Amino acid sequence: MQKKEIIKAPIIPRIFAFIIDAIILILLFVAGYFLLLGLLKFLGASDMPRGRWLTSGTFISFFPMLFLLLRDGLFQGSSPGKKIMGLQCILFSSKEKCTYKKSIQRNFPMPFLFFMLMLLYHFQIIGGRNLIITLGTLFLSYYVVNLIIIMIDKEGRKFSDKMFGTQITKRPKEKSKT
Repeated sequence: MQKKEIIKAPIIPRIFAFIIDAIILILLFVAGYFLLLGLLKFLGASDMPRGRWLTSGTFISFFPMLFLLLRDGLFQGSSPGKKIMGLQCILFSSKEKCTYKKSIQRNFPMPFLFFMLMLLYHFQIIGGRNLIITLGTLFLSYYVVNLIIIMIDKEGRKFSDKMFGTQITKRPKEKSKT
């Protein structure tokens, strides 16, 4: 049996894949916001309900968070950004393509932190501008720390990759059918 050659994903394509996925995530948030506004208008409400940000925030963020969780199980182990950049997420031990279950596990920290902050905001522990600053700082810190770990690790694996047995690699070249 021929052993698959696994090539660790270079950092620059990983960064571009992240940017592409982040753009999709932002577009999903914007779409959720306008969908909620349209729904409220349809129901006769004049504005976003005050004091209902947990409900509104959950509605607006449902599809972006779903994408964030499942993205590495899409396209045979690649998020849209990874697919465009020629990368894939694999199971470290078997070298098989990432499953939806593993995608959820490896991507769980960010949606979890997001919803914890939404709860803190809902219960008025963190308010308006502080929420945005906290979210920005938390997300930036999380991704900078992961980037450093990825660059230092010989296999290019972040903490959740090691914890749940995944790795980002270069996608093997497809054999042309001629």
